[in-house]
Amino acid sequence: MLTNIKVDGYRSLHEFEIALEPGLNVFIGPNGSGKTNIFAFFEFVSNLSKIGLRRAIGHSGGAPGVFSHENLQSGSPILNFTLYGLSKAYGNEAESGIKSFRYRYEGSIYFDKTISEARFRRQSFSVKAMSRQPRTLSLIAPDNVDWDFNAEIIENNEGPKPFITKVEVKNGDLFDEYVRKYPREESIDSVKRSLSYAAYEQACILRSLSLSFSVMRSIEADLAAGSPYNIDPTKAKAPDDIASGFGLGSDGSGLAATLHSLKLAQEGLRPQIRYIGGQRHRVSRSAFKIISKYMKLINTSIESMNVKSDYLLNKHIVYFQMKVDDKNIDIPLSSMSDGTAKWLSLVTALHSEFGIFSIEEPENFLHPKMQRELFDLIRENSSISSGRGIAMVSTHSMTLLDYCQPEEVIVTDYRDGRTVASRPKNSEIIREEIKNTGFGLSYYALAGSLGDY
Repeated sequence: MLTNIKVDGYRSLHEFEIALEPGLNVFIGPNGSGKTNIFAFFEFVSNLSKIGLRRAIGHSGGAPGVFSHENLQSGSPILNFTLYGLSKAYGNEAESGIKSFRYRYEGSIYFDKTISEARFRRQSFSVKAMSRQPRTLSLIAPDNVDWDFNAEIIENNEGPKPFITKVEVKNGDLFDEYVRKYPREESIDSVKRSLSYAAYEQACILRSLSLSFSVMRSIEADLAAGSPYNIDPTKAKAPDDIASGFGLGSDGSGLAATLHSLKLAQEGLRPQIRYIGGQRHRVSRSAFKIISKYMKLINTSIESMNVKSDYLLNKHIVYFQMKVDDKNIDIPLSSMSDGTAKWLSLVTALHSEFGIFSIEEPENFLHPKMQRELFDLIRENSSISSGRGIAMVSTHSMTLLDYCQPEEVIVTDYRDGRTVASRPKNSEIIREEIKNTGFGLSYYALAGSLGDY
C-alpha cells in the first residue's frame, strides 16, 4: 500500500506532499481546492503502471489533463513524483522469512512541444526487505533508507545510446530465486535488458522488473489499484454479458459478473483469483455471503441475494428476494433504488478488490445512516496487515464529517496557485473542544479553524 506521495507539476499539485495512514483518510475542502486532482493523480499512476505513459496520458485527456496549465503555456512542462509504500511478501519471499517490503518509485516526465509527446526523463525503483510487519506506518518513514536493490532508467540525449540503465544490488536475497539459474552478473545484465524494453516502450519500470522478481508484482498491484470509485447507479444496475470477467469497474460496471464469480467461489465451483498488476489475490469464499448480509442494512425487507444467468438473454442478473405482504418475491437490481445499487457496489468493492480503496463523494445517493455504515465498514476492513490498509475519501457531507475522528481528516485548500493539504496538528484538543461545546467536527471545518489546532 502507498504510504507517502510527493508530486510536483501535476495539475494544481506543486510541491505537494501527503502521508497516508491506515484506515480512513478523508479529504475535505471547498470547491476548487484540488481534491479531485489528488484522486486523479492516483488514477494516473494506476494507468501508468498498467498501460504505460503514452496511453495513461491519453486516458487523462492529453497533456492538459496531466501537466499544470501554467507550465504548458509558459515553460517546459515537467511532472516529478516520488511514491513510498509497504507491500506484503508472498510466495518464495515469505517462505524465506521476509514479511514485507518497503519501496520507493520515482519518476520525472516531461512534455516535448516540438514533437507533442510526453516522455520519461528518468525512472527509478528501490526496495528494502523487512523481516517483520510494522505495526504502524510511523515505523516506515521513507527518509534515510539503506535500500537493498535499486534500478534506474535515464534518458540520454548526448551519447550513442538513447537510454542509460543502472542496477545496484546490496542484498542478494531479492535475487535468490533468479540467481539460482544464472550467475549474478548475467542476471543483472538480464534485468538491464528488460529495463531497456521499458525505456523504449515508455512503460512503467515495474512492468519490466516484475518479469524477473515476483515481489515486484505485488508492488505493481499497489500502484495498479489506485483508481477511485465514482459509482454510476445506472451502470451498476445493468446486467452483464455472461462472458464478462471478474472485476468491478470504477463506475460500478461489471457488478453482476463480479457477484456471479463470488457466488461460484462460495459454492466451491470456482476458486476466485483476482489478478492485479500480475499479482494473484485470492478472494474469500465467504465474500458473497458477507455482501448479502450487508444488503439487509440498507433494506430490512431483503431476505437474500442471488445472481441468475439468463442464457437466452446471455446476461448475469442480480436479484433480491424481498418479503412483501408475507410473500417472498424476486426483484431485479434494475428495479431497486439508486442508493441500493451504489451501496451494493461499494460493499462488493470492499470485499473483492485490493489496494487503496478510494471514493469521491460517497454521500451521493446514500442515506446519512448508510454513509456512516460505509465508514464503519471501511474502518473494519483497513489494517496494515490486510490487503487493503488505506482508504481515501473526498466529501462535502457534514454527516460524514461529524462521524470522522480528527486524525482521519485532511484539509485541502488552494493557495498561491497550488493545492495544499494538511492534517490537524492536535487531534486531542479538537476532541476536547467538541466534547465541551457539543458542536461536531463539521462546525470547525466550515469555520475554517481545523488548521488552528
